[in-house]
Amino acid sequence: MKHWILFLILLCTACAQTPSPVASAPESDRDPAAIVSSYLALWQEPDPQQRLQQMAALWHKSGEHRTPRTHSVGLAEFNQEIGDFQAQFPGAQVRVGKLRQTGPYLSFDFALLDTSGQLIVEGLDYLELAPNGKIRRVIGFF
Repeated sequence: MKHWILFLILLCTACAQTPSPVASAPESDRDPAAIVSSYLALWQEPDPQQRLQQMAALWHKSGEHRTPRTHSVGLAEFNQEIGDFQAQFPGAQVRVGKLRQTGPYLSFDFALLDTSGQLIVEGLDYLELAPNGKIRRVIGFF
């Protein structure tokens, strides 16, 4: 419980000190659902070069992705992480639950399903947007 309280205090402090990047982002990037949809589309793109091009439009060049099992920094590492994920879970799909936004921070519940629709894992992702509207950090919990 103490960790969650500390997390919330730090998150609120960061929100108060950081101007909202969503306001300066292109119109199409202001919609939290569109940001999450584009982020999840990266995980479905099988071609590494095409995925890297899509990633460059969405992901901050030094963006970080962290889960209990993985950690990557930058476009190349994150692109490789997605390729490794696709090899481990071919054809897996993500079902998105509740989406939330507070300033430059987004979160959403998700369920990862195998090709037969069976649940692999449920979790929660937190996204932090950079001032240019690109994803700076994703922290996944499952």
